[in-house]
Amino acid sequence: MKKRLVKTVIIFSALVLLSGCASIMGTKTQKVTFDTEPKGAEVFLKDKMTCKTPCTVELVKDTYTTVTFKKDGYDSRTVEIEQGIANIFWGNILIGGVLGSTTDSSSSAMYEYSPDRYYIELKEK
Repeated sequence: MKKRLVKTVIIFSALVLLSGCASIMGTKTQKVTFDTEPKGAEVFLKDKMTCKTPCTVELVKDTYTTVTFKKDGYDSRTVEIEQGIANIFWGNILIGGVLGSTTDSSSSAMYEYSPDRYYIELKEK
């Protein structure tokens, strides 16, 4: 009887500790790489020039939705950053159930940018 109680406490404790899996194992930021043809295009996030291609930027997940690429002599191009639910979130639902998934959905740890690399071809004016 005592062994059964100990096992139950251990299993329950493990479920509680693992219930925030994506929040613990995931992060609120993700590196995303941008490259263009031709190289040296300015990358704008939220109307602010962030870098010149090729470059890698650490983005807060679920914050940025579009990126604009600009280079003199070329048409500007705006693309939407694609976002999905991180694979770790689905595993968390299996392990942590509602408690774990609620924790992750309240933070950006459940999201990921996919793809995490963008190659954009700019057209001459």
